[in-house]
Amino acid sequence: MQSPRWSAFLPLTVAIERFPAALFGLAVVGFLTAAAWRMTGSRWITLGTLALTGASPWLVIESRVGFETISWVALLSASLWCLAGRQPTPRRFGIAGILLAFAIYGYTTARLEVLLIAVALTVAWGLAKTPGWWRALVPIAAGYAVLGVYGLLTREL
Repeated sequence: MQSPRWSAFLPLTVAIERFPAALFGLAVVGFLTAAAWRMTGSRWITLGTLALTGASPWLVIESRVGFETISWVALLSASLWCLAGRQPTPRRFGIAGILLAFAIYGYTTARLEVLLIAVALTVAWGLAKTPGWWRALVPIAAGYAVLGVYGLLTREL
């Protein structure tokens, strides 16, 4: 039961529950569109990406209900935007790693997917000896360490 103070500020309504999902849905559209622009520099491809992501039935449905799935997609889209382009900088690798570390907690299947993305990062940029690629792995490893400690302390692993 909500306390009276919170119910005056954030009443438990359908709109309040769905608002974060709608914001995450808008973030997905924005980050994927920005990634398309960064990768191609083409207005047509960028506008096509905007139209496709904005009208995608899956994204429309997920951003209208109060489930956590859309948060994982938004964090993945933001990390993709960081890594898009010809040569990501060490700073962008680090930011992408932080976003992926938070994505571990966004949705259960993200725990496996982030691990697979970390392996793909290692193969793609590690073998190419891209400067700073390892900065993405540090926050991801920290995210898994926190998850492991939490699982051990609560015995939920």
